[in-house]
Amino acid sequence: MAFKTCRTAAEKGNSDGQATLGILYETGAGAPRNFEEALKWYRLAASQNDAGAEFSLGTMYLLGRGVPQDYQEAIRWYRLAVRQGNTEAQLNLGTVYDAGLGLPQDHEEALKWFRLAANQGNADAQFNLGLHYQEGLGVSRDNKEASKWYRAAADQDEPQSQTNLGSMYAHGEGVPQSYAEAAKWFRLAANQGLAKAQLNLGMFYVNGLGVQKNKVQAYLWFELAAERGELDGGLLLAIVRSQARFEFRQFFSPCQACCGFTCPKGVYQS
Repeated sequence: MAFKTCRTAAEKGNSDGQATLGILYETGAGAPRNFEEALKWYRLAASQNDAGAEFSLGTMYLLGRGVPQDYQEAIRWYRLAVRQGNTEAQLNLGTVYDAGLGLPQDHEEALKWFRLAANQGNADAQFNLGLHYQEGLGVSRDNKEASKWYRAAADQDEPQSQTNLGSMYAHGEGVPQSYAEAAKWFRLAANQGLAKAQLNLGMFYVNGLGVQKNKVQAYLWFELAAERGELDGGLLLAIVRSQARFEFRQFFSPCQACCGFTCPKGVYQS
């Protein structure tokens, strides 16, 4: 129904309908995935100065979807979109400068575009801004400013920002040192499946940092981290496996403890 409605609106020249129809074709939502058809509708919407369609065209060229990859053409479309304040285009234009795609690498210019998007509430841009302040890319290192932007993104549930903010609390960088606060942010990111946060939370349970020592919990978080490809999680899992076995037998049935199991929902959540 959504596809038919968008198609009808698009064929009548409605730019929102054209841009949305492009998204449906690009993603394969409600229609067979077709990059060429997506490009067609994005171009029609962009010809009416639709900023979202201009951004989408930029991304199609950036990724080479339905067209040969062309960084210069991507940049051209992003520049048209940012004139209308499109935050996603600001973010991607900053990323292009940051990586030096189709133009000289320029962290200061990247920072400019990240800041514009971050000030409009874009969580990914806020994370990038925090990272640039923490690492001194295009700006003097400033952990206090880094923590400010990480927190802004973390409050929007951006998991990498939650993890980095947790690390800053663990080490007292730009914020008062607090293991409890660090554990809080690691847990929020870990619950979203970020392996590094799961590994860090496991280490906190091993050492009793901000949480009570609990080898069972450590084992569970290491196991999750290892499943997501965090190599250190696999190594630490092997170390605590034998130590945690007795506690597992107390916490679960003998069959679960000895045979291995998939952790049921809620066991590893606070």
